[in-house]
Amino acid sequence: MRFISFFSLIFLLNVSVVSQTDNNLTLEDCLQQALVQHPLQAQPALLKNASGVRLEKIETTQMPNLEWKALGSFQSETVKFPFEMPGASIDLPLYRLQTYVDASYVLYDGGIRDAQKGLETAQLAAQEQQVQVELEKIKPMVTQSYFQVLILRERKGILEQSRQILRSKAQRLEAGLKHGIVLESDLHKLKVEDLRLQSDIDQAQGQIEGSLATLSQLLGQPIDTSYTLVVPNLGTYDWLQPAPRPEFEWFTRQKQAVLASESLITAGAKPKVAAFAQAGVGAPNPLNFFDESLSPYGMVGVNFSWKITDWKQDNRDRQLLTLQTLMIENQKDNFNHQLEIQSQQYQSIAKSLESVIARDEEIVQLQEIILEQISAQLDHGVVTANDYIEQVNQTTLARLNQQAHHIQLLQTKATYLILRGVL
Repeated sequence: MRFISFFSLIFLLNVSVVSQTDNNLTLEDCLQQALVQHPLQAQPALLKNASGVRLEKIETTQMPNLEWKALGSFQSETVKFPFEMPGASIDLPLYRLQTYVDASYVLYDGGIRDAQKGLETAQLAAQEQQVQVELEKIKPMVTQSYFQVLILRERKGILEQSRQILRSKAQRLEAGLKHGIVLESDLHKLKVEDLRLQSDIDQAQGQIEGSLATLSQLLGQPIDTSYTLVVPNLGTYDWLQPAPRPEFEWFTRQKQAVLASESLITAGAKPKVAAFAQAGVGAPNPLNFFDESLSPYGMVGVNFSWKITDWKQDNRDRQLLTLQTLMIENQKDNFNHQLEIQSQQYQSIAKSLESVIARDEEIVQLQEIILEQISAQLDHGVVTANDYIEQVNQTTLARLNQQAHHIQLLQTKATYLILRGVL
Protein backbone atom coordinates (compact mmCIF):
# COMPACT_ATOMS: atom_id res chain seq x y z
CA MET A 1 0.00 0.00 0.00
CA ARG A 2 1.40 3.40 -0.96
CA PHE A 3 0.32 5.76 1.82
CA ILE A 4 3.71 7.35 2.61
CA SER A 5 2.82 10.60 0.84
CA PHE A 6 -0.27 10.85 2.99
CA PHE A 7 1.66 10.51 6.23
CA SER A 8 3.84 13.45 5.26
CA LEU A 9 0.78 15.65 5.66
CA ILE A 10 -0.05 14.54 9.19
CA PHE A 11 2.20 17.00 10.93
CA LEU A 12 0.76 19.94 8.95
CA LEU A 13 -2.83 19.38 9.95
CA ASN A 14 -5.06 21.40 12.23
CA VAL A 15 -8.82 21.52 13.04
CA SER A 16 -11.30 23.10 15.44
CA VAL A 17 -14.31 21.51 17.10
CA VAL A 18 -17.71 22.11 18.70
CA SER A 19 -18.89 20.38 21.88
CA GLN A 20 -22.11 18.43 21.61
CA THR A 21 -21.92 15.82 24.40
CA ASP A 22 -19.75 15.12 27.40
CA ASN A 23 -17.46 12.92 25.27
CA ASN A 24 -17.04 15.51 22.52
CA LEU A 25 -13.99 17.75 22.51
CA THR A 26 -13.55 21.03 20.72
CA LEU A 27 -10.24 22.68 19.98
CA GLU A 28 -11.38 25.64 22.07
CA ASP A 29 -12.07 23.31 25.00
CA CYS A 30 -8.65 21.68 24.65
CA LEU A 31 -6.83 25.01 24.46
CA GLN A 32 -8.65 26.31 27.52
CA GLN A 33 -8.04 23.14 29.53
CA ALA A 34 -4.35 23.07 28.61
CA LEU A 35 -3.95 26.66 29.79
CA VAL A 36 -5.92 26.17 33.00
CA GLN A 37 -3.94 23.14 34.21
CA HIS A 38 -0.51 24.32 33.07
CA PRO A 39 2.06 24.59 35.91
CA LEU A 40 2.78 28.20 34.95
CA GLN A 41 -0.70 29.16 36.20
CA ALA A 42 0.78 29.13 39.71
CA GLN A 43 3.45 31.64 38.72
CA PRO A 44 1.35 34.87 38.93
CA ALA A 45 0.40 34.14 42.54
CA LEU A 46 4.04 33.50 43.44
CA LEU A 47 5.12 36.68 41.69
CA LYS A 48 2.45 38.65 43.50
CA ASN A 49 3.45 37.24 46.89
CA ALA A 50 7.11 38.04 46.25
CA SER A 51 6.17 41.56 45.15
CA GLY A 52 4.08 41.97 48.30
CA VAL A 53 7.09 41.12 50.44
CA ARG A 54 9.22 43.65 48.59
CA LEU A 55 6.54 46.32 49.00
CA GLU A 56 6.46 45.61 52.73
CA LYS A 57 10.22 46.10 52.85
CA ILE A 58 9.84 49.43 51.08
CA GLU A 59 7.13 50.51 53.51
CA THR A 60 9.36 49.77 56.51
CA THR A 61 11.87 52.35 55.30
CA GLN A 62 9.55 55.08 56.62
CA MET A 63 9.61 53.59 60.12
CA PRO A 64 12.06 54.88 62.78
CA ASN A 65 15.37 53.07 62.82
CA LEU A 66 16.72 51.97 66.22
CA GLU A 67 20.15 50.47 66.88
CA TRP A 68 21.82 49.51 70.16
CA LYS A 69 25.58 49.83 70.02
CA ALA A 70 28.43 49.34 72.45
CA LEU A 71 32.15 49.85 72.28
CA GLY A 72 35.23 49.65 74.46
CA SER A 73 38.75 50.79 73.64
CA PHE A 74 42.19 51.41 75.16
CA GLN A 75 44.66 53.77 73.55
CA SER A 76 48.39 54.33 73.94
CA GLU A 77 48.10 58.03 74.55
CA THR A 78 45.58 60.80 74.88
CA VAL A 79 45.33 64.53 74.43
CA LYS A 80 47.93 66.51 76.37
CA PHE A 81 47.56 70.23 76.83
CA PRO A 82 50.66 72.33 76.14
CA PHE A 83 50.02 74.36 79.28
CA GLU A 84 49.18 73.82 82.90
CA MET A 85 46.09 75.21 84.56
CA PRO A 86 46.74 76.69 88.00
CA GLY A 87 45.05 74.63 90.70
CA ALA A 88 43.97 71.87 88.34
CA SER A 89 45.52 68.69 87.00
CA ILE A 90 44.16 67.50 83.68
CA ASP A 91 44.89 63.84 83.02
CA LEU A 92 42.52 62.36 80.44
CA PRO A 93 41.97 58.57 80.61
CA LEU A 94 43.40 56.15 78.07
CA TYR A 95 40.29 53.96 78.05
CA ARG A 96 36.81 54.44 76.65
CA LEU A 97 33.60 52.56 77.47
CA GLN A 98 30.30 53.42 75.85
CA THR A 99 26.87 51.91 75.15
CA TYR A 100 24.06 53.80 73.51
CA VAL A 101 20.94 53.68 71.34
CA ASP A 102 20.93 55.37 67.92
CA ALA A 103 17.57 56.47 66.53
CA SER A 104 16.85 57.98 63.11
CA TYR A 105 13.72 58.91 61.22
CA VAL A 106 13.49 60.09 57.63
CA LEU A 107 11.45 63.27 57.47
CA TYR A 108 11.70 63.71 53.72
CA ASP A 109 13.26 61.24 51.26
CA GLY A 110 12.63 63.17 48.06
CA GLY A 111 9.96 60.70 46.97
CA ILE A 112 12.26 57.67 46.77
CA ARG A 113 9.86 55.40 48.63
CA ASP A 114 6.92 56.21 46.35
CA ALA A 115 9.15 55.81 43.29
CA GLN A 116 10.32 52.39 44.51
CA LYS A 117 6.73 51.28 45.06
CA GLY A 118 5.74 52.47 41.59
CA LEU A 119 8.67 50.64 40.03
CA GLU A 120 7.85 47.44 41.90
CA THR A 121 4.22 47.60 40.77
CA ALA A 122 5.24 48.18 37.14
CA GLN A 123 7.75 45.33 37.21
CA LEU A 124 5.16 42.97 38.68
CA ALA A 125 2.73 43.83 35.88
CA ALA A 126 5.42 43.08 33.28
CA GLN A 127 6.31 39.78 34.93
CA GLU A 128 2.68 38.69 35.12
CA GLN A 129 2.19 39.47 31.44
CA GLN A 130 5.34 37.54 30.57
CA VAL A 131 3.69 34.46 32.06
CA GLN A 132 0.78 34.93 29.65
CA VAL A 133 3.28 35.11 26.79
CA GLU A 134 4.81 31.80 27.88
CA LEU A 135 1.38 30.19 28.21
CA GLU A 136 0.57 31.20 24.64
CA LYS A 137 3.30 28.83 23.44
CA ILE A 138 1.27 25.81 24.57
CA LYS A 139 -1.44 26.43 21.96
CA PRO A 140 0.51 25.18 18.90
CA MET A 141 1.45 22.01 20.80
CA VAL A 142 -2.17 21.30 21.70
CA THR A 143 -3.29 22.07 18.16
CA GLN A 144 -0.68 19.72 16.69
CA SER A 145 -1.72 16.78 18.88
CA TYR A 146 -5.41 17.50 18.48
CA PHE A 147 -5.37 17.39 14.69
CA GLN A 148 -2.98 14.50 14.53
CA VAL A 149 -5.66 12.45 16.30
CA LEU A 150 -8.29 13.80 13.95
CA ILE A 151 -6.44 12.95 10.74
CA LEU A 152 -5.46 9.49 11.99
CA ARG A 153 -9.09 8.72 12.77
CA GLU A 154 -10.06 9.92 9.30
CA ARG A 155 -7.38 7.70 7.79
CA LYS A 156 -8.57 4.71 9.78
CA GLY A 157 -12.14 5.27 8.63
CA ILE A 158 -11.16 5.42 4.95
CA LEU A 159 -9.03 2.28 5.28
CA GLU A 160 -11.97 0.47 6.87
CA GLN A 161 -14.19 1.53 3.97
CA SER A 162 -11.63 0.23 1.46
CA ARG A 163 -11.37 -3.03 3.36
CA GLN A 164 -15.13 -3.42 3.28
CA ILE A 165 -15.09 -2.91 -0.49
CA LEU A 166 -12.46 -5.64 -0.89
CA ARG A 167 -14.34 -8.06 1.35
CA SER A 168 -17.57 -7.48 -0.57
CA LYS A 169 -15.73 -8.13 -3.84
CA ALA A 170 -14.12 -11.28 -2.36
CA GLN A 171 -17.56 -12.62 -1.45
CA ARG A 172 -18.78 -12.11 -5.03
CA LEU A 173 -15.65 -13.76 -6.43
CA GLU A 174 -16.23 -16.79 -4.24
CA ALA A 175 -19.53 -17.34 -6.02
CA GLY A 176 -17.77 -16.98 -9.39
CA LEU A 177 -15.12 -19.45 -8.29
CA LYS A 178 -17.74 -22.14 -7.88
CA HIS A 179 -18.80 -21.65 -11.50
CA GLY A 180 -15.24 -21.57 -12.80
CA ILE A 181 -15.43 -17.94 -13.91
CA VAL A 182 -12.83 -16.65 -11.41
CA LEU A 183 -9.38 -18.03 -10.68
CA GLU A 184 -8.67 -19.08 -7.13
CA SER A 185 -5.42 -17.08 -7.20
CA ASP A 186 -7.42 -13.86 -7.74
CA LEU A 187 -9.46 -14.57 -4.65
CA HIS A 188 -6.29 -15.20 -2.64
CA LYS A 189 -4.81 -11.89 -3.79
CA LEU A 190 -7.88 -10.05 -2.51
CA LYS A 191 -7.59 -11.80 0.83
CA VAL A 192 -3.90 -10.88 1.09
CA GLU A 193 -4.76 -7.25 0.39
CA ASP A 194 -7.50 -7.47 3.00
CA LEU A 195 -4.92 -8.57 5.58
CA ARG A 196 -2.62 -5.72 4.58
CA LEU A 197 -5.41 -3.23 5.06
CA GLN A 198 -6.15 -4.69 8.47
CA SER A 199 -2.49 -4.17 9.42
CA ASP A 200 -2.70 -0.54 8.30
CA ILE A 201 -5.89 -0.11 10.33
CA ASP A 202 -4.23 -1.61 13.43
CA GLN A 203 -1.22 0.66 12.94
CA ALA A 204 -3.48 3.71 12.64
CA GLN A 205 -5.27 2.70 15.83
CA GLY A 206 -1.96 2.48 17.68
CA GLN A 207 -0.97 5.92 16.42
CA ILE A 208 -4.33 7.31 17.53
CA GLU A 209 -3.83 5.97 21.03
CA GLY A 210 -0.31 7.43 21.14
CA SER A 211 -1.52 10.84 20.01
CA LEU A 212 -4.35 10.73 22.53
CA ALA A 213 -1.80 9.99 25.25
CA THR A 214 0.16 13.11 24.23
CA LEU A 215 -3.02 15.17 24.22
CA SER A 216 -3.91 13.79 27.65
CA GLN A 217 -0.58 14.99 29.02
CA LEU A 218 -1.11 18.46 27.59
CA LEU A 219 -4.64 18.69 28.98
CA GLY A 220 -3.81 17.15 32.33
CA GLN A 221 -6.70 14.70 32.12
CA PRO A 222 -7.22 11.25 30.59
CA ILE A 223 -8.49 11.28 26.99
CA ASP A 224 -9.29 7.88 25.52
CA THR A 225 -10.71 6.58 22.24
CA SER A 226 -14.27 7.19 23.41
CA TYR A 227 -13.84 10.94 22.89
CA THR A 228 -14.94 12.50 19.62
CA LEU A 229 -13.08 15.42 18.04
CA VAL A 230 -15.54 17.45 16.03
CA VAL A 231 -14.68 19.57 12.98
CA PRO A 232 -15.39 23.25 13.69
CA ASN A 233 -17.03 26.09 11.90
CA LEU A 234 -14.20 28.61 11.68
CA GLY A 235 -16.39 31.04 9.76
CA THR A 236 -17.78 32.33 13.08
CA TYR A 237 -14.51 34.16 13.82
CA ASP A 238 -13.58 37.64 12.70
CA TRP A 239 -10.55 37.14 10.48
CA LEU A 240 -9.74 40.83 10.07
CA GLN A 241 -9.80 42.05 13.66
CA PRO A 242 -6.52 43.39 15.13
CA ALA A 243 -4.30 40.83 16.83
CA PRO A 244 -4.66 41.04 20.65
CA ARG A 245 -1.55 38.96 21.20
CA PRO A 246 -0.27 38.96 24.82
CA GLU A 247 3.17 39.95 23.54
CA PHE A 248 1.94 43.45 22.66
CA GLU A 249 0.70 44.05 26.20
CA TRP A 250 3.98 42.64 27.49
CA PHE A 251 5.97 45.18 25.46
CA THR A 252 3.75 47.97 26.82
CA ARG A 253 4.26 46.88 30.43
CA GLN A 254 8.01 46.56 29.91
CA LYS A 255 8.11 50.17 28.74
CA GLN A 256 6.04 51.25 31.72
CA ALA A 257 8.51 49.53 34.05
CA VAL A 258 11.41 51.35 32.38
CA LEU A 259 9.62 54.69 32.64
CA ALA A 260 8.92 54.02 36.32
CA SER A 261 12.69 53.90 36.87
CA GLU A 262 12.90 57.53 35.76
CA SER A 263 10.93 58.59 38.85
CA LEU A 264 13.56 56.90 40.99
CA ILE A 265 16.29 58.94 39.31
CA THR A 266 14.35 62.17 39.89
CA ALA A 267 13.75 61.32 43.55
CA GLY A 268 17.42 60.51 44.07
CA ALA A 269 18.41 64.02 43.02
CA LYS A 270 16.17 65.73 45.59
CA PRO A 271 17.32 66.81 49.09
CA LYS A 272 16.92 64.44 52.04
CA VAL A 273 16.04 65.39 55.61
CA ALA A 274 16.21 63.08 58.62
CA ALA A 275 15.98 63.47 62.39
CA PHE A 276 18.33 61.59 64.67
CA ALA A 277 18.81 60.99 68.40
CA GLN A 278 21.39 59.23 70.54
CA ALA A 279 21.20 58.31 74.22
CA GLY A 280 23.43 56.15 76.37
CA VAL A 281 26.12 55.99 79.04
CA GLY A 282 29.86 56.25 78.70
CA ALA A 283 33.09 56.62 80.58
CA PRO A 284 34.47 59.11 80.08
CA ASN A 285 31.40 61.09 79.17
CA PRO A 286 31.40 61.35 75.33
CA LEU A 287 30.04 64.90 75.55
CA ASN A 288 32.33 66.04 78.40
CA PHE A 289 35.72 64.37 78.37
CA PHE A 290 36.61 66.03 81.63
CA ASP A 291 34.00 63.80 83.28
CA GLU A 292 35.76 60.45 83.73
CA SER A 293 32.92 58.74 85.57
CA LEU A 294 30.27 56.51 83.92
CA SER A 295 27.74 59.16 82.92
CA PRO A 296 24.50 59.24 80.95
CA TYR A 297 24.30 61.48 77.91
CA GLY A 298 22.00 62.27 74.98
CA MET A 299 21.66 64.43 71.90
CA VAL A 300 19.12 65.08 69.13
CA GLY A 301 19.39 66.79 65.78
CA VAL A 302 18.43 67.04 62.12
CA ASN A 303 20.46 65.75 59.21
CA PHE A 304 20.21 67.43 55.79
CA SER A 305 21.84 66.25 52.56
CA TRP A 306 21.56 67.32 48.94
CA LYS A 307 23.73 66.11 46.13
CA ILE A 308 24.53 69.35 44.35
CA THR A 309 26.40 67.84 41.43
CA ASP A 310 26.66 64.28 40.09
CA TRP A 311 28.75 65.02 37.01
CA LYS A 312 25.72 64.34 34.79
CA GLN A 313 25.21 60.78 36.09
CA ASP A 314 21.44 61.31 36.22
CA ASN A 315 21.46 62.44 32.61
CA ARG A 316 23.35 59.31 31.60
CA ASP A 317 20.90 57.16 33.53
CA ARG A 318 18.01 58.81 31.70
CA GLN A 319 19.75 58.23 28.38
CA LEU A 320 20.04 54.53 29.24
CA LEU A 321 16.32 54.39 30.05
CA THR A 322 15.53 56.04 26.72
CA LEU A 323 17.67 53.48 24.90
CA GLN A 324 15.95 50.63 26.76
CA THR A 325 12.59 52.02 25.72
CA LEU A 326 13.70 52.25 22.10
CA MET A 327 14.99 48.65 22.20
CA ILE A 328 11.64 47.43 23.54
CA GLU A 329 9.84 49.37 20.82
CA ASN A 330 12.18 47.83 18.25
CA GLN A 331 11.38 44.34 19.57
CA LYS A 332 7.69 45.13 19.29
CA ASP A 333 8.07 46.30 15.68
CA ASN A 334 10.08 43.20 14.81
CA PHE A 335 7.48 40.91 16.41
CA ASN A 336 4.69 42.64 14.52
CA HIS A 337 6.69 42.39 11.29
CA GLN A 338 7.18 38.64 11.73
CA LEU A 339 3.52 38.29 12.62
CA GLU A 340 2.44 39.93 9.37
CA ILE A 341 4.82 37.77 7.33
CA GLN A 342 3.43 34.58 8.85
CA SER A 343 -0.12 35.82 8.40
CA GLN A 344 0.48 36.38 4.69
CA GLN A 345 2.01 32.92 4.39
CA TYR A 346 -0.99 31.25 5.99
CA GLN A 347 -3.39 33.23 3.81
CA SER A 348 -1.50 32.11 0.68
CA ILE A 349 -1.47 28.48 1.83
CA ALA A 350 -5.20 28.58 2.55
CA LYS A 351 -5.93 30.04 -0.88
CA SER A 352 -3.90 27.36 -2.67
CA LEU A 353 -5.49 24.57 -0.63
CA GLU A 354 -8.95 25.72 -1.61
CA SER A 355 -7.98 25.20 -5.27
CA VAL A 356 -6.44 21.79 -4.49
CA ILE A 357 -9.58 20.66 -2.67
CA ALA A 358 -11.74 21.54 -5.67
CA ARG A 359 -9.59 19.29 -7.87
CA ASP A 360 -9.54 16.55 -5.22
CA GLU A 361 -13.30 16.22 -5.49
CA GLU A 362 -13.07 15.64 -9.25
CA ILE A 363 -10.23 13.14 -8.82
CA VAL A 364 -12.17 11.11 -6.25
CA GLN A 365 -15.26 11.00 -8.44
CA LEU A 366 -13.23 9.81 -11.45
CA GLN A 367 -11.37 7.20 -9.39
CA GLU A 368 -14.66 5.85 -8.06
CA ILE A 369 -16.05 5.58 -11.60
CA ILE A 370 -12.93 3.73 -12.74
CA LEU A 371 -13.18 1.43 -9.70
CA GLU A 372 -16.79 0.53 -10.59
CA GLN A 373 -15.75 -0.26 -14.17
CA ILE A 374 -12.78 -2.42 -13.15
CA SER A 375 -14.95 -4.15 -10.54
CA ALA A 376 -17.43 -5.14 -13.24
CA GLN A 377 -14.59 -6.26 -15.53
CA LEU A 378 -13.15 -8.43 -12.77
CA ASP A 379 -16.52 -10.11 -12.31
CA HIS A 380 -16.38 -11.13 -15.98
CA GLY A 381 -12.74 -12.08 -15.92
CA VAL A 382 -11.64 -9.24 -18.21
CA VAL A 383 -9.06 -7.84 -15.74
CA THR A 384 -6.98 -9.46 -13.02
CA ALA A 385 -7.20 -9.08 -9.28
CA ASN A 386 -3.96 -7.06 -9.41
CA ASP A 387 -5.65 -4.48 -11.59
CA TYR A 388 -8.57 -4.26 -9.20
CA ILE A 389 -6.34 -4.00 -6.11
CA GLU A 390 -4.30 -1.27 -7.76
CA GLN A 391 -7.45 0.71 -8.49
CA VAL A 392 -8.74 0.22 -4.95
CA ASN A 393 -5.45 1.63 -3.70
CA GLN A 394 -5.61 4.58 -6.06
CA THR A 395 -9.18 5.34 -5.00
CA THR A 396 -8.26 5.03 -1.32
CA LEU A 397 -5.27 7.32 -1.77
CA ALA A 398 -7.45 9.87 -3.56
CA ARG A 399 -9.91 9.85 -0.68
CA LEU A 400 -7.11 10.14 1.86
CA ASN A 401 -5.58 13.10 0.03
CA GLN A 402 -8.98 14.75 -0.23
CA GLN A 403 -9.55 14.48 3.51
CA ALA A 404 -5.94 15.45 4.27
CA HIS A 405 -6.19 18.63 2.21
CA HIS A 406 -9.54 19.48 3.76
CA ILE A 407 -8.22 19.12 7.29
CA GLN A 408 -4.98 20.85 6.34
CA LEU A 409 -7.04 23.82 5.21
CA LEU A 410 -8.86 23.87 8.54
CA GLN A 411 -5.54 23.59 10.34
CA THR A 412 -4.10 26.48 8.37
CA LYS A 413 -7.09 28.65 9.23
CA ALA A 414 -7.03 27.64 12.88
CA THR A 415 -3.27 28.29 13.08
CA TYR A 416 -3.85 31.69 11.51
CA LEU A 417 -6.49 32.49 14.13
CA ILE A 418 -4.11 31.43 16.92
CA LEU A 419 -1.35 33.51 15.34
CA ARG A 420 -3.61 36.57 15.30
CA GLY A 421 -4.63 35.96 18.89
CA VAL A 422 -8.28 35.35 17.96
CA LEU A 423 -8.42 31.68 18.97
